[in-house]
Amino acid sequence: MPTGQPKEPVTETSLIATDLPKTLSDKGAVVLEKPVQVNTKFKEIIDEMKAKGIKFDYKNKETINFLRWEKRLSDRKISELFGVGHPTILRWSKRLGVLPRNRGELAFEVFVEQHPELKVIRRERRVGLWVVRDSKKPSKLYNVDLNAKTCTCDEFRNQGNKCEHIKLAEETPEIRYQRLKEYRREYGKKYRQENREKLRERNRKYQQKRREYFREYKRNRYHSDLEFRERQRERVRKASRKKYSEYREALMRLKLTLGGRCSICGGNDLEVLDAHHPHGRMEKGNSYIYTKEFRDWIKYGTKPDIIFLCVKCHRRIHKQPSFPKAFLSSP
Repeated sequence: MPTGQPKEPVTETSLIATDLPKTLSDKGAVVLEKPVQVNTKFKEIIDEMKAKGIKFDYKNKETINFLRWEKRLSDRKISELFGVGHPTILRWSKRLGVLPRNRGELAFEVFVEQHPELKVIRRERRVGLWVVRDSKKPSKLYNVDLNAKTCTCDEFRNQGNKCEHIKLAEETPEIRYQRLKEYRREYGKKYRQENREKLRERNRKYQQKRREYFREYKRNRYHSDLEFRERQRERVRKASRKKYSEYREALMRLKLTLGGRCSICGGNDLEVLDAHHPHGRMEKGNSYIYTKEFRDWIKYGTKPDIIFLCVKCHRRIHKQPSFPKAFLSSP
């Protein structure tokens, strides 16, 4: 056997100092316990546990019962709450004798018997089934279906009226909050339909007030977000096509208003009639449908200082300034 100096036993002084709690195992070695990390996502549940005086410990039977049955958390959610592994919660639940959270009738009936103070107990979240105790005889339980508005009590079966058990189930905080969300959704939809112009004007004023901020925000997002850039481009293309089609229809109406013929040759093909300014054009470089003069005619109905010529006459009048007089004087 190799000879050498024996290894020094692991002692508490030979380890690095730490704030973690230290416990001795069976062999005398120091074991460092990992502290429980609280997940901030469950802040409301933790505050409720503190208010009710329930210990924040997954090794406590009351804590697991509260989380499984009153808060309806799954074992994986409980493990996420305490920051431990899922098998750890299962192991300690089995040791403590806590009923598993499943859809079994036996587990649910035992829980109902163990909690006589609860008047309304949720059975299935998605289906909308509830178990309600009778106010006069707490030992009697009735199944309430809020989706179908039915109850298993004698009053509902005989008379078909809305019994007290359905009313108790409807007054639970979860159902009241659900009704409030539906009411807000319907009221908001109705309000937006009735006050559409008012909301548009308010939004326009808000956009004008913070114009520079929104310009900078959209500019930065346009260069950084590829999906936003494609949506903006498609939105601009769609708006441009819509605007161009509206202007084309307005231009046809203007042509018909001013006679619908070429002022020189009398051609009546509306598609080939061009707008000509006999006294000079104020705006240069743009198509006539995008000029301020044309937009003013659409908005205010002001008569534009133009005449309509066919393509042939329009080209010749710009190439030969004396063309109209020569054409009119020709036999």
